[in-house]
Amino acid sequence: MTVKFNFEVPAATSGIFTDEANQFVVSLHNKFSAKISELLQARANRQEAFNNGKLPDFLPTTKKLGLPIGKLEIFLKSYLIEELK
Repeated sequence: MTVKFNFEVPAATSGIFTDEANQFVVSLHNKFSAKISELLQARANRQEAFNNGKLPDFLPTTKKLGLPIGKLEIFLKSYLIEELK
């Protein structure tokens, strides 16, 4: 795989966009592309759930801190209801 830019690379940046640097970017892409796609899809799914009314929640490890989740939930629901009016 080679790096192809969607723009004209300025001549002054030739020291930055070297073949070695471009190869490094290609290796990062090859290594992490599948995981990035997976995370972006999970983010899109989570956003869709929020758009459909699901409220964010704390991580299970955060719940151990004894945060007043009930009060926060009431606040979020009332705030969201007021914002939607």
